Amino acid sequence: MRIEVTDDEAVHRLLNQFLGTIRSALAAQGLPPDLVELTAGPDGPRLVVHVQAAVDARASGVVVRDVTLTGGVVRAEVEVVPPVALR
Repeated sequence: MRIEVTDDEAVHRLLNQFLGTIRSALAAQGLPPDLVELTAGPDGPRLVVHVQAAVDARASGVVVRDVTLTGGVVRAEVEVVPPVALR
């Protein structure tokens, strides 16, 4: 399914609706709901994901070095710093 909206205000409203659903899903998984936020970007609204904070909520000793999203695929480069503890 593809949704294309060109009006920045409409995109912002749409993302706000998704944001509530995303935050509810995070909370249901025991994660902080503020891991995702909606900000104003230079080209319109931006959805920001705090990846290191998400990892920290589940494990210590894992440092996120890079995250990319390309073609619907998320790739992460991490460094494991012993001791690692899962939460």
